[in-house]
Amino acid sequence: MRFAFVEEHQTKLPVNRLYQIMDVSPRGYRAWRYRPASQRGSVVLLAYIRTQFHLSLGSYGRLG
Repeated sequence: MRFAFVEEHQTKLPVNRLYQIMDVSPRGYRAWRYRPASQRGSVVLLAYIRTQFHLSLGSYGRLG
């Protein structure tokens, strides 16, 4: 999520300042940015699962 914030706001603030604010390294950001899209898909899936968990009042995916 930190890297996505940097990506979203890089036109409004200097990128180096965003790195400081979000406590990320330029190298980490570049690694995130150029990763294959399939790895980012897991973030979308996780967001969906969390949404379903909250909508089900905490019972989605719970054992027992």
